[in-house]
Amino acid sequence: MKTKIVMSLTLIFLLLSIIVNALILVAVSWPISNYSLSTAANFSDGFGLLNVLFSGLAFWGLIWTIVIQINENRQQKVELKKIKITEILMTDAKSCNEEINKVNFSNKSCKIVKVADEISCWELFYIIEGLSHAVGDGEINEEIFINEITALFMENIDKLTFVFERLDRSIDYVRYLLADDEIPVSDVSEIKALYFGNYDDRIFVISSLLSSMISQILKKVENKKGLAPFHPARIITFKIDSINEFRNENVTIDTIRNWKNTLNKSNN
Repeated sequence: MKTKIVMSLTLIFLLLSIIVNALILVAVSWPISNYSLSTAANFSDGFGLLNVLFSGLAFWGLIWTIVIQINENRQQKVELKKIKITEILMTDAKSCNEEINKVNFSNKSCKIVKVADEISCWELFYIIEGLSHAVGDGEINEEIFINEITALFMENIDKLTFVFERLDRSIDYVRYLLADDEIPVSDVSEIKALYFGNYDDRIFVISSLLSSMISQILKKVENKKGLAPFHPARIITFKIDSINEFRNENVTIDTIRNWKNTLNKSNN
């Protein structure tokens, strides 16, 4: 945008210079009363500045063409980079979804909701959501709910850790690829929206619900005599909060700067 303004002002300046020079030449030479070769030669010498100005105008046109070509090449490069990053992230989101879908969870300890001993990720989340609604509707008391969720959670701690660590790794990859000064903020927002659009929203809804439950689970587990603090649960909470924060934040220049700072700290 700035380049176009500078080039336009330069063109206006050159055109005004030509007009002013022509007016001055006419004003000084007019009227022409003595017709001779020497007078004509002196008059024609006055057009020397015009020749210089036209040569400068031609040179300016060449420079402007080169600048426009450079800008178009830069825009094309950014567009190709955006397409490539989008394709990479869509592939990663699809891969992450497939890995999560392949995980089978155990349901042996849950007494209230008995679907099967081996359940999918979505069935596990539906059980958690179902138990939560049952508490809200007064069908079971909160103590039974916490016991059921705690047992289910502890039984599947390793697999839940895998699911949310995989999501967190994928999001770190998103931050890394989108922390690029060449990609406009509006395009970063668009790519991020497309990335999350490849996931099933259920996983984010239930993960938020799960995060709010973990504090209660931690309190219950840590109060048991002889049981060490439940550190894997803390890790899962941190991962869920990080995922939800990234998903919900609006992309701005400051946001991208924070991504870069986070990535630099993690690399150091």
